[in-house]
Amino acid sequence: MPEQVDPQVREIADEALSILDEWRGSSQSLSRESLCARIGCDDRTLREALRLLRLDGYLVIAVPSGGYRFATCHEDVQGYLRQMKSRIKKQSAVVTVMEHRAKQEFGEPVEQLSMGLGS
Repeated sequence: MPEQVDPQVREIADEALSILDEWRGSSQSLSRESLCARIGCDDRTLREALRLLRLDGYLVIAVPSGGYRFATCHEDVQGYLRQMKSRIKKQSAVVTVMEHRAKQEFGEPVEQLSMGLGS
C-alpha cells in the first residue's frame, strides 16, 4: 500500500526541489534555515519534504558541515548513506534494548519490529 503523503509536505517538497535545482552541480549547500525561510516552513516539515524527494529518487544529501544539496558524485552519496546507516544502527540498538527492557518490566513481549533494513 503506497504511503499517504500530506499534500502540504508534497508542495513544500516541490518548492525545495525548485530551489535546490538552482544550485544543481554546485558543491555548496543551502542551510536548513535558509531553505525554511525561502519556503516558509518549519524544520520538521522541510526534513519530511526532503525525505519525499529522496523517495522520489532525487539524490539530495545532507552535508556534514550543514545544509542540503544534490550529490555531485558517487562519493557524496556514499558519505551520506554512511551517515544514515550509522544513525539507523544507533536507533536500532535503542529499539532492541527497549523491547528487552519492556519485556522484563511488563512480563510480556513488546511486538518486535521488523526494520527491514538491508546492509
